[in-house]
Amino acid sequence: MDADKKKQIILCSPTDDDMRGPLQEGKENKFYGRFFPPLGLLFVAQALKNAEYNVKFFDGNLAGQYIDELLKTVQDHHQEIVYVGFYLSFLQIKDFFEIVIAIKEIGSQIKIVVGGPFPAVFARKIMESELVDVCCTGDGAEIAVRIAKALNDEDNFADIPNIGFRRNEDVVFNAKTFRDELNKDNFIRYENFLDVEEYVGNFDLYLG
Repeated sequence: MDADKKKQIILCSPTDDDMRGPLQEGKENKFYGRFFPPLGLLFVAQALKNAEYNVKFFDGNLAGQYIDELLKTVQDHHQEIVYVGFYLSFLQIKDFFEIVIAIKEIGSQIKIVVGGPFPAVFARKIMESELVDVCCTGDGAEIAVRIAKALNDEDNFADIPNIGFRRNEDVVFNAKTFRDELNKDNFIRYENFLDVEEYVGNFDLYLG
């Protein structure tokens, strides 16, 4: 990667509405069932790291006060950020919009990319928001790398499958034709992004 290219990517899985109670200040951080790290977003994170991007990872279901740290990271690195990416389900929308509005106040040029079950089903709905620049409608690990390269090279998104984006005033959706493949080169190295022991201690992580 060229030295003058942006290298910082921030990834976030916002707090689910049904996790808000257990994460409220003053309460024990104990979930009422089994809880896992956001594996799909970690797969994206590993693909980006393999492509030599610096990845900062936030899980809103682990840390109730994560938003302040995320926004400080954006403030400190806004000139280096390729994009801020979100895993988004329906129950995560509240935190998502709060975070993205704050990010755009820091820098309106900062790109926002979303993936996950909500944009996979409601892609056109999520693209109606002018806060979102690109949505991923299918598998997204290799696609996340291609989006980063396109943004760094000031290229267009015409040849990237599984995404919706804006072309001038129009929203364009490319065909959902790409599937990620798991192999020995892209398996998730958790220590790159999080402390698994935090999940074990706080959420009774099932280790199999």
